[in-house]
Amino acid sequence: MAIINRWKEWSSGDLERIEKRKIAGDLEVASRVEVVLREIAFRKLVPEPVWKVEPRVAEIVLHGSGDDVAELVVRLSERAKGGPFPTRSIVAVLIELIGDDRPTRHGSLDSDRPFKGGESKPRFERKVELGEYVLPILCSIAYKPQFKTRDSWQRWWAENRDKPEKDWYLPDLDHDDEAQRVVVIARLAALDDSTLYPRLFQSLESFLDDEEICNAIQALSPIPSKVLVPHLKPYLVDRRPYVRLAAAKRLVTELPRESIDAVVASIEKPEMMEFYGSDREFFLDGVGIVDWLASTQDERAYAFLFRALKSGSLNRKINILEAIHEQPFPGVEEAILGAFDDSAVWPTGGFRGAEIRSPRVADMAGIFLARRLHMNEEFVWTGPVEERDRNLAKIRERWKRGK
Repeated sequence: MAIINRWKEWSSGDLERIEKRKIAGDLEVASRVEVVLREIAFRKLVPEPVWKVEPRVAEIVLHGSGDDVAELVVRLSERAKGGPFPTRSIVAVLIELIGDDRPTRHGSLDSDRPFKGGESKPRFERKVELGEYVLPILCSIAYKPQFKTRDSWQRWWAENRDKPEKDWYLPDLDHDDEAQRVVVIARLAALDDSTLYPRLFQSLESFLDDEEICNAIQALSPIPSKVLVPHLKPYLVDRRPYVRLAAAKRLVTELPRESIDAVVASIEKPEMMEFYGSDREFFLDGVGIVDWLASTQDERAYAFLFRALKSGSLNRKINILEAIHEQPFPGVEEAILGAFDDSAVWPTGGFRGAEIRSPRVADMAGIFLARRLHMNEEFVWTGPVEERDRNLAKIRERWKRGK
């Protein structure tokens, strides 16, 4: 124990001499030297600030249970967030735990165990190995998902522990995995280092997958607008619909007219866009795009939504009604009232929890306006068309009286 307590005084040469005595066959020494060497080596890896807040860190990591170690990791992670030491200080501790097979309930998975005969399914807990629990925490600090083993992490950390964080990630801007590059772009963009911006924009241009381009555009958001806008503006005329939408979402504050017009044009002139398979219908009539247009509170966006509510596809009409019925934009109630005369029939047996047989767009408009006017509990929509028409008439009359 005295040897361990003097661990700071031991040099690498001292450790090598102890190792040689073990190899030489001194069984009395060999019986303890493995433990001593590992504890001294671990103590030297842990930064001083960590020792100050967790003086038992070596004892817990090397000799504690899986749950003890997991609880230590939780404490260190919480204290590293704006605490007495930088987050990178706990990397060495986490690396030591990669591949550790001690079981822990932390991070365990709850599952349903099926019973015969369709009986109830009591939940059970599957413990995970400590190394499995620690790896995502380590990657949240130093994003290197390509490293799976303790050795690979140790080699990387030995070369990079004293480097600035940007040097951890710059090489990965050329990684083959575009999803990984997106995370790297997000990490670098968050550093607020203007010297990195040209390299980040260069990386964006190298993406091929539409979804990952959209994610990369979002990842660049922390970059100041005056720098970002000129680089993203060309994507407002991109022929890939989701890429154009991603750029518009990021630029709508700085370039509201151009952003809204770009998205509306992608819907009204689909022949100018490049769609793949079922993307065409999903994009043109999907919930996401009309929800976003409604959220902008932009006059041009609502002009399109009100037009499309009169002449768009059935799916688009329904999605627009749902998107606008709680929005404060002027003219929303009048637009919904205009759909009271739309007899187009929804092809399913029910709608949004309201079991209506062959519901019309008019019925759905009535449901949404009744919700908006806080009178939805007064009406039943499961009856015949004549009863639903009476509902619509009552809602229209109440709306007029309220004006």
